[in-house]
Amino acid sequence: MARVLEKIDIGLMKPEEAEGVADLFRAFYGEEYPVKTFYDPEALIAENTERKIISVVARNEAHKIVGHAALYISSPYEKLYELGAILVHPECQGRGIASALISEVRNLAEELKIAEGILAESVCNHIHTQKLFYRLGGFVETAFEVDLMPAEAYDKSGAAKGRVSTIISFRKIEDTHRQVFVPARFKEQFEYIYRPLKELRSLENAPCCAIPASGSKSSGKIQFFEFANTSRVTVFDIGEDFADYISGIENDSRRKGGVIFQFWLPLDSPEIEHSVDILKKNGYFFGGVLPLWNNCDSFLMQKVENDTDWDSQHIFSERGKKIFKMVRSDAELESTRQ
Repeated sequence: MARVLEKIDIGLMKPEEAEGVADLFRAFYGEEYPVKTFYDPEALIAENTERKIISVVARNEAHKIVGHAALYISSPYEKLYELGAILVHPECQGRGIASALISEVRNLAEELKIAEGILAESVCNHIHTQKLFYRLGGFVETAFEVDLMPAEAYDKSGAAKGRVSTIISFRKIEDTHRQVFVPARFKEQFEYIYRPLKELRSLENAPCCAIPASGSKSSGKIQFFEFANTSRVTVFDIGEDFADYISGIENDSRRKGGVIFQFWLPLDSPEIEHSVDILKKNGYFFGGVLPLWNNCDSFLMQKVENDTDWDSQHIFSERGKKIFKMVRSDAELESTRQ
């Protein structure tokens, strides 16, 4: 599995190398990287043992860890892995190490047969990571998350001056089919996003008259990321109380300082049109889709309660620029209604 690249060895992390991974994260991010597991060698070893994280490292001739990338579970569905935590020591950048790490992790996902798909979040304060995923092939952009991360997460590198947006890319590992109900107002956007996956998806217009059953309750996984002042809700069930469900989550989030709100809606639900209408009335706008997010494809609708610097976004590919334009256009249309 391990291979040599200009005197740099790329391979799975060994338990005795977890301390070196922690040192690498501190060299790059200080103590500000949001996933604290990478600072805790014992926790990182345990997560790798359980395959909740699969770390690949780059070692120099002195056996120092100079690069890292990983697969890890960040979604509610255990067969959708994220490819991330990618960094290369500042002294070793520009040598193709990041590309080699990403290729090795991608190949591992296919060899281990643990994933149906891989997602990747690339920051939009620069294009370097976006370019890597684009050139490696197989990843397609599907969503744009506005102002997801605070600038503080990048203070040590000085790479960000304000909140940082991310673009989501997806790569299929297995040919898995899913039903997708398409909200009428976003039919054109959905058709564009799903073009590379059209043979694996059954797209059907969402029934406009489908409403939740009387007395039914909404449910989902509610996450509040304190470091980012962001709420992320993966909706499992769209109930009759959906409007109150949204309000309750927003109010709780604002009490904690929340300014970014994400709702990930189940696209296998006939009531998707109903939930989209309610979210639009509450100021939410288009974000894109993420295949397999909750063992079904999910539709991102989002709201930001801060000033977004749209013109500062750096997007690499033409497809990414097209999706960004969709998001910005709907967000600006929404702002005129407020």
